[in-house]
Amino acid sequence: MIKILLQAPNVLDATAFYRADPIVRLRKVAPELNIDVTYCFQIDQTLYSILPSVDVLFLQRPYTETHLALLRAAKTNGIKTWIDYDDLLIDVPTDNTQYPLYSQRSVKSNIIQLITEADLVTVSTTLLKEIYNNLNSKIHVVPNALNDYCFRKTPAPEFKKTVVWRGTNTHQKDLMTYADQIIEVANKFPDVEFLFMNYNPWFITEKLKNSRFAPGMDIHTYMEYFRETSPLLTIVPLSQSNFNMAKSNCCWLEATYAGSPVLAPKWPEWEQPGVFNYSSTEEFGDNLDLILSWTGNAMLTKGQQLSWDRVQRDYLLSKVNYKRVECLGRLLDL
Repeated sequence: MIKILLQAPNVLDATAFYRADPIVRLRKVAPELNIDVTYCFQIDQTLYSILPSVDVLFLQRPYTETHLALLRAAKTNGIKTWIDYDDLLIDVPTDNTQYPLYSQRSVKSNIIQLITEADLVTVSTTLLKEIYNNLNSKIHVVPNALNDYCFRKTPAPEFKKTVVWRGTNTHQKDLMTYADQIIEVANKFPDVEFLFMNYNPWFITEKLKNSRFAPGMDIHTYMEYFRETSPLLTIVPLSQSNFNMAKSNCCWLEATYAGSPVLAPKWPEWEQPGVFNYSSTEEFGDNLDLILSWTGNAMLTKGQQLSWDRVQRDYLLSKVNYKRVECLGRLLDL
């Protein structure tokens, strides 16, 4: 039996769903390893009492002195340490609501030390690996994936007259950067609804008569709601920064499952089959206008199908988790 102690700071956030929950499901792809996972959220005496009995300590998105102390305690006890990051937390931009936390010198120092001292580091994108490579030679890319244990339906695109944006208030600058283009195109197509999910960008929606807001919801409800919306397009307006360019393409995975094509930046992470790309704010606006001007759904159907084929081939959790099993094997010399 391989015993893994998994610590995640917030079970309810999306990064835990994409980066921590897959660890619990490793036993499904490698039953022969008899993997047992204990999931902990609080770093307390109970966790420390369990620590000596496990083989691997897995920390998702660690950044505090407490995380660093726990990692060092594990290493002192001869326990292998595995940490995982889904964002460039050492370069969070000033507009991000989490900047006051991650800009602290002590927090950046903690993250650098955690990466340096861990026995294994997994990240979600190639750019994250390239940035962190100088800190640790044992960094591996494990991309985010569609959790096909939870989400098993096949997309059935209807392409209702809806354009979707989904995200949090951390994307305020991104939306402000593309606000003029969104407003202009939305007003040009009053019969198309612009749905903003989880965050309401008032500086855009106050200037539209055809917008709607859907508040945040748990991941399972959200994914079903997204599918039922069946949008003709999902937009990903991102301003250029190291932080954004290092982001993973979760929105593409979710939109593809919902049966929606995607308009996203022409960056490596988003240059996927079927994705409509842009290289500037002007091109974003032009492409949005063009897509909404199309008569018939042939191009939308082709784009969505190409994306779904790629997701099925390379981005299902039941397949991607084999990469984690390989990482675990290297960590434990199996």
